Amino acid sequence: AGVSYDAFLKAYNASASKGYFPYEYFDSLEKLSSTQFPPYDQFFSSLKGTNTLEPSRYDELNEMETAAIGRQYVALGTPLSEDEISEVGRFRYSQLQQYWYENNWSFRDFLVDYNNM
Repeated sequence: AGVSYDAFLKAYNASASKGYFPYEYFDSLEKLSSTQFPPYDQFFSSLKGTNTLEPSRYDELNEMETAAIGRQYVALGTPLSEDEISEVGRFRYSQLQQYWYENNWSFRDFLVDYNNM
């Protein structure tokens, strides 16, 4: 029998998140030296069939994400509309983009930070 990391986390009421990665962008080693922040659509994951910046319909949002869609609180299991999902994705994108440029990152720097989460 196999072990599911997701099932383990759920069993202990824990969560883990690697963050948001532009899967469709990173297609060559030359991009490691790029200092341009990847476009929003490059955060799409063909494997998952969704943009990694966008929450699932029933994700719990943090305080800033909740404020970005004009709500007081969004608990785990509270459904989000398609517009809200898109708004949260755009908010996450702008936050990550700001962090990227404030740190004067290359894609290599982003990758190091992502893997140290």
